[in-house]
Amino acid sequence: GVLKLQCLRFSCSLDVRWDISDRAANVLVPKMLLQPLIENSIRHGGILRRPGCSLCVCAALQEEGLLIEVTDDGDGLAPDRLAAVQKSLRAVREHFMDLPAGGINGKSPAPARDEDTPLEELQKNVQIMQSHIGLANVYERLLLHFGRDCRIDIRALAPHGAQVALH
Repeated sequence: GVLKLQCLRFSCSLDVRWDISDRAANVLVPKMLLQPLIENSIRHGGILRRPGCSLCVCAALQEEGLLIEVTDDGDGLAPDRLAAVQKSLRAVREHFMDLPAGGINGKSPAPARDEDTPLEELQKNVQIMQSHIGLANVYERLLLHFGRDCRIDIRALAPHGAQVALH
């Protein structure tokens, strides 16, 4: 629904494909996993500004569990931007490393505070986290529900585009 409204609003010809296996369609996942990823494709990938872009949402059940991928052929990710996003996701994971393997019931542990970390470094980390809040929130929800066995992978695609995979 949201994608159709955006396409009407921007008069774009976005090719959207949903490839959800029957087995994956029956798996319950936390709310608000896909919307931030699709919004990132729109906002940061520019898929509505460039004609002929595509967006694919795939979900499949594998031996290790559910795999959800959101792939676009938008503007892509510059290496420095990709590194910053990956750094912010590592910071989220580090805050949740004390979780039990199966996740917890809605209670977030307080982030560890390193008294020896310089103020400039703490401020820089906060800025990185705020600039990637959608992905950070998605990752936090995964960690809270599924524990440390889940992961999120982001990669730039050649010649342009990006893919986010939730495991």
